[in-house]
Amino acid sequence: MVKNPIKIADPKAENKLLLKDFKFSVENFINSDNYVNHDYIKKLEETWAAFTGLKHVCFVSNGTVALQLAYNVALRRLHANHEPVALLIPENTYHADLSAITWAGYAKGINNKIYAYDYKLGYETNNILYNEVSETKIIFNVTHLYGIPIPEHFITKTKNNLLKSDFKKRSIVIVEDCSHAHYSKVPLVGDICVWSCYPTKVLGALGNAGIIATNDDELAFYIKMLINQGEAPGIRYNPMVYGTNARGDALQAMFILEKLKHKDRVIQHRRSIVEQYESLSYSNKVTTLVNNDTTCYYVYPITVSSNKIRDQVKSELAKQQIETGIYYPVKMSNIANKLANLPSSGSFQGDNLLCLPVHLGMTTEDACQIRHALLPILDRLGR
Repeated sequence: MVKNPIKIADPKAENKLLLKDFKFSVENFINSDNYVNHDYIKKLEETWAAFTGLKHVCFVSNGTVALQLAYNVALRRLHANHEPVALLIPENTYHADLSAITWAGYAKGINNKIYAYDYKLGYETNNILYNEVSETKIIFNVTHLYGIPIPEHFITKTKNNLLKSDFKKRSIVIVEDCSHAHYSKVPLVGDICVWSCYPTKVLGALGNAGIIATNDDELAFYIKMLINQGEAPGIRYNPMVYGTNARGDALQAMFILEKLKHKDRVIQHRRSIVEQYESLSYSNKVTTLVNNDTTCYYVYPITVSSNKIRDQVKSELAKQQIETGIYYPVKMSNIANKLANLPSSGSFQGDNLLCLPVHLGMTTEDACQIRHALLPILDRLGR
């Protein structure tokens, strides 16, 4: 039994560390005369652009909205009203992607289809991407799960193989979801990149928030219009497209800016937690990942021999007040068939994966206790 309960995420403990600076910023915010389009938003967008190297950055109301905007402009780029569009999406990801692309009108398209590709920890993919995709319009979703960057060569190889696999001319838009990987060195080669800043994320707000970014001037123009009721920048009351109010909240922007000041500390602490887990790799009971300078872990994934063992390990750790997570337990293809009635196909090898906590609210001693609690359980269960 651990000394204190260890949560899979603990934003309250993390945010307490910033309370002093935050109070000062709130006072300044309240004394300002602009609660909606405050300079905090512009400053955050400029700071994130400098950090990522992306040209156009927009702070929006939440991560799902960022995905909705991304899929909306992707479908627009592909002229999706005229031909079927294939969505290539990881089988093991959050269903917000399906909600977002359905909201953007994907389910209304004729003969649109979802191809769910399995993405193992070794960044392999099955042949479904090349052998079964017949559509000439493709949205390729790349998701950096757990904070682990998918290598750029995997993304470009997949794109090139898709372009070469059919004699017809193909168009591909890459949507890169970085919501688990705020401080990881991700490739950012997508046409559109998105981040959720949900409170439990590495760079979490005090509530809902999100970021969408691109280097493409045309896509950025449409994104900015969609965010602001369809109005072009600088032109009021005369919308060019049907838009919405997706603007980010200035108070959340202010808080994220405060957290960014602690970026190096957060990265160092998370890596020190992971170092305690790395010795698990010397056991033949689990498969782990190597920590490196490209990764700032959101959670730490391990794999065991089966989902039955995984569920037993999770239950045993919970009895010792150690919370773990499963990201994600339901196949995307199943959800697509159930909710959107979209035909889909794919394979799934994430059933044996379990995620250990990594956050600022825990200590390296906590990580050691988790490691020492885990190994006897695996020995007893026989993996």
